[in-house]
Amino acid sequence: MEEQNARRGRGQGNDEEQRSMAKELRIKAKDQLRSLWWTFSMKVKYNGREELCYTEPRGRSHISLITACKAYLLHHTPSTTMQTSSINKKKEMVKCRLHHMHVRRLQQ
Repeated sequence: MEEQNARRGRGQGNDEEQRSMAKELRIKAKDQLRSLWWTFSMKVKYNGREELCYTEPRGRSHISLITACKAYLLHHTPSTTMQTSSINKKKEMVKCRLHHMHVRRLQQ
């Protein structure tokens, strides 16, 4: 019994630490999104309860901090940014080649 209580005591302290760390992470995540021009607003759900919504600068809304952070990371991580810029460069090269082919045909 004492061993069980000792485990509970350690667990409770650990739970408090985890809650404290989770709260700190939520605050940091919200501050980061705010600094990137995201807005937060309260919306009334169908059942009358309120929920916090996170809105991107481009207008898309998310109903949880997790989905908001995932959306941010999806569009702003270096790998996707590099992939997007690489794809855009390839598209521009194709457009340029097509334009030159079209100009050559017109000149003939």
